[in-house]
Amino acid sequence: MHTFPHTFHPEVCSDEADRLCHTAPMQEFTPCPNQRMGKFLIFCLAAFTGVMFYIAVGNWMEFAILSDAVNGVAVHANQLDAVEQRSRLEIPLIALAGLASGIAFLFFTGRTLQVARESGAEGLRYKYGWVVASYFLPIASWFVPYAAMQESWRASNPECGAHDWVASKGSNLIRLWWVLWLATLFTFSFSNAAQTPGLDLELNAYYGQAVTSLGVSLLYLALGIVSLLMVRSIVSRGLAKWEHTHGAAGVPKATIVEAS
Repeated sequence: MHTFPHTFHPEVCSDEADRLCHTAPMQEFTPCPNQRMGKFLIFCLAAFTGVMFYIAVGNWMEFAILSDAVNGVAVHANQLDAVEQRSRLEIPLIALAGLASGIAFLFFTGRTLQVARESGAEGLRYKYGWVVASYFLPIASWFVPYAAMQESWRASNPECGAHDWVASKGSNLIRLWWVLWLATLFTFSFSNAAQTPGLDLELNAYYGQAVTSLGVSLLYLALGIVSLLMVRSIVSRGLAKWEHTHGAAGVPKATIVEAS
């Protein structure tokens, strides 16, 4: 028995050769199970990044107005009204885009590991349920999501087999994403603690809060951009690994064997 390369081209066989060869049964192509979730998460992250850009622009306008006020420049009432109108939209926009992105990210992280396993990688430490739950656990949330994402990245290497993926390199983009994620958590907590409730604040206090809000919004904007790039690269890498082991869409695997 002699096995020929993967794809069978019927035009190659003549009538005489047809009596000497036959094809193995065609396997139906199974699409990568993480593709739809990945596309949905990319859409959510793009919306989140757009919202954070909108908020950063509003915070910059507020910062510029208060900066002029601190320096003795007259500020018109319509400028303050424009900033106030923009700020009213911030909370619902952040809640909608952030909640959708967060929920999608939970499922995406677990499914990325699932794709790596179904693509032939063995010896993975993290499982779907544990990774999702780790986001809500006080200590595990500081390292498990990052470690699981790096593990899925290495296991999805199309050039690696079932075991040698362990020696492959991690992703610098995932490292940058995790640093920004931790930084946003710290700065968000700090900014909330630093803000003074009430309306009887001096101008310098308002100016300080505007500076903090601008810094936090720029940091979240950077997180949105990096998260978007990271998810796109993970989706592309997982698809390449899936097609390497399961075949590509529209190209079912077929084996040609000589008749004995």
